Amino acid sequence: MELDDTIAEAHTALAHLHVWWDWDWEAGKKGFKRAIELNPSYATAHHWYAFLLMFLGQADESIERITQAQELDPLSLIINANVGFMRYYARRYDEAIEYYRKALEMDPNFAEIHWYLGMAYCQKGLHEEAIQALQRATALSGGFDKHRGSLGYAFVLAGRKDEAIKIVNDLKEKGQDRYYAAIVYAALGDKDRAFECLEKCYKERSNDMAYLKVDPAFDSLHSDPRFKALLKKIGLE
Repeated sequence: MELDDTIAEAHTALAHLHVWWDWDWEAGKKGFKRAIELNPSYATAHHWYAFLLMFLGQADESIERITQAQELDPLSLIINANVGFMRYYARRYDEAIEYYRKALEMDPNFAEIHWYLGMAYCQKGLHEEAIQALQRATALSGGFDKHRGSLGYAFVLAGRKDEAIKIVNDLKEKGQDRYYAAIVYAALGDKDRAFECLEKCYKERSNDMAYLKVDPAFDSLHSDPRFKALLKKIGLE
């Protein structure tokens, strides 16, 4: 940017860092808007801006932005998947599942889409379908911690708590993905341990914390003052 302040890609990349690592939402918004002003046809700027809008709770604007990204780059697998993902966070689960299935037609071996699909099935109460999708995601990713933690969440919802606890204990023992350990504890009704994990995520500046305000897996924590305090810490109150 010091060499050339008119490069949309540079503004987009910096805005992405502001959002995911600095939790500086206003700087991120300013950067994405500048990138789109410089190059309205740059799909990635619209794509990543959609995430910021969703984090801020602006669901309709987020969906509008990700739709623009899809129109600009209709063959992008990750953009097509995230057309559904934004609907997931807007609690429009049936629509999300429809888009995930379309994305899977593009690449049935993309682990992230199976993860997206599994989480949507969780919210729909389709427990066995959720477990199958999340097991598929875990296998395709080689045991990615996020996918394993989400599988633990699905196990809790399906009443298979022992299997869930085994997964979350393994994650904690390795010091991995505390955000998804928190999701499992929240589902188990163990709010103290859920907040313990989330506080560690905050101290370690886990970029997953950007999802906190809109993540359906934490809806059961919203009435707890500790949840509001965490949102305030990261500027999403």
